[in-house]
Amino acid sequence: MDRAKRNASNRNANNRAVERNATFSRKLVLANVLINVLMFGVAGFITYHCFNHAMVLFSWHPTFMSIGYLILMSQAVLTMSGANYFTHRCQHRTKVFLHWLLQAVAGVLISIASVCIFLNKVRLGKPHFQTLHGIFGLVTVCLTLVSIAGGVTTKYAFQLRHYMRPIYSKLGHGIVGTVAYLLATVTISLGVYSRWFQEDNDANVRLTLVIAIGTVALYVIVTPIANTVQRIRTAVRTTL
Repeated sequence: MDRAKRNASNRNANNRAVERNATFSRKLVLANVLINVLMFGVAGFITYHCFNHAMVLFSWHPTFMSIGYLILMSQAVLTMSGANYFTHRCQHRTKVFLHWLLQAVAGVLISIASVCIFLNKVRLGKPHFQTLHGIFGLVTVCLTLVSIAGGVTTKYAFQLRHYMRPIYSKLGHGIVGTVAYLLATVTISLGVYSRWFQEDNDANVRLTLVIAIGTVALYVIVTPIANTVQRIRTAVRTTL
């Protein structure tokens, strides 16, 4: 009799766990759908605006920057996150591969975008990095390159353990990457309020885009920030 009660209790507990997992999965799917709609929507709108009137050298700068950061970088970060429905069941090795692949493609697009705006400024005889958007953009690109380099050292952290503790490599990569991503969202938001973008878009459109960018950024960086805080605690605890 007691065994039957225990079995029934275990079945009920298992059923509740399955229901919780199903609910979690449904919420995760909805969150991922929303975030993907926002990131692709914003990047698509910016791209459309770039080529709406004509295709010029400058058109590729906002296009590749928005795709590189809002889509590829966001997906790269989410790939390593347990909150990404599309990859949360993948093996760690697969997540790492997808992460650096997306980062590599994003890095190429961001580099091309930087070259395009530089050459466009030279062509028009305009000075470089004179606006807040330009200054933030320069810092963002530099930190992005540092983050990508840090990703390489993190990938080979075990082989480099005699020169640097693996936790320090992961910690540095996480901090620089998070800061670079946040600065990227700020830079894109400043671009939305640039004179070029304001010519064809009213205040409501610009505000909507900034809110969408902020929502994507908030969803993307929650887990990296939590992981970074945990690694800081671990590093302090193991060092002292």
